[in-house]
Amino acid sequence: MKKIKDKKINLKKNIETVSRLRSSIKNNEIAKSICKENGFDESILDGIAISFRPDLDVKAKTKNGDIFLSQDILDEPMSRIISYLIHELTHVFQHIERIGKKDPYKNKEYLDRPDEIEAFKNQIEQDSKNRSDKKIMKYVEDLVEYHEVPKGKRESKIEELTEHIN
Repeated sequence: MKKIKDKKINLKKNIETVSRLRSSIKNNEIAKSICKENGFDESILDGIAISFRPDLDVKAKTKNGDIFLSQDILDEPMSRIISYLIHELTHVFQHIERIGKKDPYKNKEYLDRPDEIEAFKNQIEQDSKNRSDKKIMKYVEDLVEYHEVPKGKRESKIEELTEHIN
């Protein structure tokens, strides 16, 4: 997490948004599917901590099963925030599965890690419900470029991340 640079925290907006997110996620088919695939009843969603942080250096992060969202995304459309939340929810269940174990993917490139691939696929599936194919493809192209996937592997990585929505 980065140092806070005089960011004003709007606690009321943070709490109201978390409340709306929690309501939305409990009715979200992808979230329910993630719970079921991991052997949990969807009621577990009530116990997962979600909070906005002014000091994140990424849009969202999961640490020890707690989801942190950057305060910088508060003004994004709720559908985008839910997509980030779906990604992080995937990580929550991965963390539960790996309690007490070492990270099996620590030596892999970020977008070659099976846990990240699974999380991005779920996020992209959520995005496909609210965004155009063009916007989704732009996001995925930017993602592989940002994470410096070698040019010769970009097309196959894009296909891997989007195959389930095409």
